[in-house]
Amino acid sequence: MAAAQGVALNPLITNVDVYGNEASSNNNMMLASLKHQFSRRFSTEVQFAWAKSMDDGSGPYESDPYPYNPEYARGRSDFNVGKSFKIFGMWQPVLFHGIQN
Repeated sequence: MAAAQGVALNPLITNVDVYGNEASSNNNMMLASLKHQFSRRFSTEVQFAWAKSMDDGSGPYESDPYPYNPEYARGRSDFNVGKSFKIFGMWQPVLFHGIQN
């Protein structure tokens, strides 16, 4: 009854903000990988990623600077990683010779 009449239910709360999740995003990415087996026990791999991520707002609690037209806020995402490069290898040593199951 008090809420319908506009009376505050808790006098310590004077303002409530509401944030919506109304943003749109897209991600374009190219992945390239090369693998080489040097011997039975050693191999290497190289991976390269080239990406571009765009959105209207990356944060979940972000106040839009252009609330009337979200397309004006479109730009690179906060989590955009343009290029990344990884190189790694695996070596499998023989610890015990001559043991058979």
